[in-house]
Amino acid sequence: MVFEADYLVAGEFDLYVVTRSTLTEAFSSPRPVQGVNTASNEMQAELVGSSELFFVSDRSGAARAYRTSCSLTQR
Repeated sequence: MVFEADYLVAGEFDLYVVTRSTLTEAFSSPRPVQGVNTASNEMQAELVGSSELFFVSDRSGAARAYRTSCSLTQR
């Protein structure tokens, strides 16, 4: 599962991922989505399949939609 949070600085959002092996296991600790987060806000993530991520970021000065391929497997 991918979600946004402002863990490091209040009001500055990044994307985080948690995983679990089965429906009955607890989720892993949240970890940042590598290669996606910037000094700007990343939010409204939608994971499609296991490797295509859509999200919104204001890295260009205005909120825009982005798409990337990434590996979010459990560590």
